[in-house]
Amino acid sequence: MESWQKQVREHCLRANEMVAITGAGISVPSGLPSAEEMFRGKQVKELFSKELAKRHWQQYRHLYAKIVEDWSVARPNHAHHALALRDVKTITMNLDGLHQQAGTKSVIEIHGTLRRFRCLHCGARERSIALWKNHVKCRLCDGPMWPDVVLEGEPVRQLGLALNWMSLADALLIIGTSLTMQPIRKFPKIAKENGIPVIVVNEKADEWVPYYLIK
Repeated sequence: MESWQKQVREHCLRANEMVAITGAGISVPSGLPSAEEMFRGKQVKELFSKELAKRHWQQYRHLYAKIVEDWSVARPNHAHHALALRDVKTITMNLDGLHQQAGTKSVIEIHGTLRRFRCLHCGARERSIALWKNHVKCRLCDGPMWPDVVLEGEPVRQLGLALNWMSLADALLIIGTSLTMQPIRKFPKIAKENGIPVIVVNEKADEWVPYYLIK
């Protein structure tokens, strides 16, 4: 075993309050697109624009319906299961819900999720994909339902709780992301300032993460 591998593994096994930050790369082995693939087309770059969605309602609904349908069949891979087995607190930028499906109890979906839907008028939330596919409107106000993702101009979810987790962490594991988006790109700096080891896995997460955490 290489010395750096041994050191990383020891950090992971010794940690009692590990926090993981995950991006699209952790879900690629589950058959979902990488960040580069997802944001390659202009149409998808504009996917999170509330104003464009209002103006082109049917086109956007069709696009989201296709994404929800494709992503709903994805299943967690070994990396998701390894984090769940160690009960690692996980801050994810992903919308796929695979961490919860794997059994992780403490998950912050900082950009929301495609597995839950909300009314764009009153904010009421539903978890039924069937209701949304069948064009059922909000039960409370008859407003339009939409995947519960963070749209352009909206704040990220549960940032305060994420910062609290970081303040208590004794190791930070970054999986499948280059952390280019604010405010989450600041988290490794916070960890280093607190003397917390930062471990980055951007390739073959389904192989390396179980190796670090449970072997």
